[in-house]
Amino acid sequence: MSLHGSSKWDQCLLFLGLLVLWGTASSEVHSFDIFWQLQSGRHMLETGSFLYRDTFSLAPDVLRLEHCWLHDILFFLAYSAGGYAGVSLLKGGVLLAVAVSAVWAARRRHAPVFAVVAMAFPALFLTRGAWLERPQLWSFLLFAGFLLVLENYRQKSSAQIWLLPLLMLLWSNLHAGSILAFAVLAAYLIGEGCEMLRGKSSLSGRAYLRLIAVFLVVGVAALLTPYGSQLLQFSSSLASSAGSLIQAYNLDWQPTTFAREPEFYWGLGGVGGLLLLNWKRVSLSDLLLLAGTALMGWKMGRHVPFFWLACAVVLPSYVGMLGRLTALEGAMAIRLRKFAGLVLVGILGLGFVKPAIAENGFFRVGLRSWHYPVKAAQFIHENRLPGNLYNTYDWGGYLMWSLYPEYRVFWDGRSNSEQMFDLGIRIMRGDSDWQRLLDRFDVKVVITKACTMDTGQRYPLIDRLRSSPRWAPVFAGQSALVFVRRDAVDAGWLESHHIADGRIDETI
Repeated sequence: MSLHGSSKWDQCLLFLGLLVLWGTASSEVHSFDIFWQLQSGRHMLETGSFLYRDTFSLAPDVLRLEHCWLHDILFFLAYSAGGYAGVSLLKGGVLLAVAVSAVWAARRRHAPVFAVVAMAFPALFLTRGAWLERPQLWSFLLFAGFLLVLENYRQKSSAQIWLLPLLMLLWSNLHAGSILAFAVLAAYLIGEGCEMLRGKSSLSGRAYLRLIAVFLVVGVAALLTPYGSQLLQFSSSLASSAGSLIQAYNLDWQPTTFAREPEFYWGLGGVGGLLLLNWKRVSLSDLLLLAGTALMGWKMGRHVPFFWLACAVVLPSYVGMLGRLTALEGAMAIRLRKFAGLVLVGILGLGFVKPAIAENGFFRVGLRSWHYPVKAAQFIHENRLPGNLYNTYDWGGYLMWSLYPEYRVFWDGRSNSEQMFDLGIRIMRGDSDWQRLLDRFDVKVVITKACTMDTGQRYPLIDRLRSSPRWAPVFAGQSALVFVRRDAVDAGWLESHHIADGRIDETI
């Protein structure tokens, strides 16, 4: 990363920002999906085969293309090497690489370091809600990597542009979000094509033709996965089902609202204002990239981080006033730069770093154990309770990771079975046929959260189980409850493990 022309003070701010982001991103494991992926990685390494079916749940015949198979293996290897701390550190390392790539790309656009610190780091910290151990981490990294290579190509049309097919080969095997690469390339192709017609593009005609050729080879690289065109068809069908029952219950698949994420809308206004101030030198490719990622973020909450990443790369070069400030010379300019730097550190610290450290800590690695039914799973395993299990939706991943193959979960956060999701919701709501549905799948153990983590609402199923003569509560932990069917366990065991009804209320 070139720091030519920047003061040591500016460089210190840059490296301090990267260090803080790295430390806060290396946080405790707190994603629900990671356990399905750890289990998948372990299963693939042990069996030497890819996954094509659900495998670990009560819906084993449901199609499940594990588009993030390479992510699963890498994170399982990190777990094998260092436990949950290894998973935390790998996550932090990937996010550090995202930040370095974005900052480097901004510098390739000749943005001064001070402007990069002022604009890129707030944008990077605004992606904090997505700092989870999920395969989308690789989409963030390779999205930033694509922008870095493309910005380098705009400045210096070199053969390095052929790195993009190699990056696409990695991306398509790490996460289905690789389809975003085509949108990024299209923004540059259309933007630079229009700039060439106006005589303002930095690319020659030959360099532009090479970019078209790269686009075509990237398309071929996207198909070089264990699933090939099946994955594109699956991604297309998943995208078209955004209004389905499954997606309706996943908040990050829903449109972004001001109530839930006001900073996105404030950001849109700020970006629009900055571009208007620089309207004479706004490139069409920048405009398409920002507008495209903003549209993605508006339509679906899970895509908002890509808008912030695009801002981190593009916006620093448009900060004209800060650019002129860093261009001043002499002792007064140095004092002004240092003073402005201190003010900036204070603003970033209070507005972005302090909340990140308060939530994630600084290199606070390991497992956020209260987030998962750790002791409840141990209880089921140690007492050899009978299967099958019905479980809270987002705990399915942890339970299959800790209890498979002795037990199969009912559903999990990665399931794409519309039928199982519908049945699981009906049971969770305690609909009139809840007991019949449990019997249908021969469920003998229910493990459930005491309440939802976002609203504190108690699941109606708990009240149905408490009042049913067929079910008995046998475990009440910090956040988990376990019920067992009375006729499925020994009477003596049940008498010694049956808990008082008040214990349930304490957990709730």
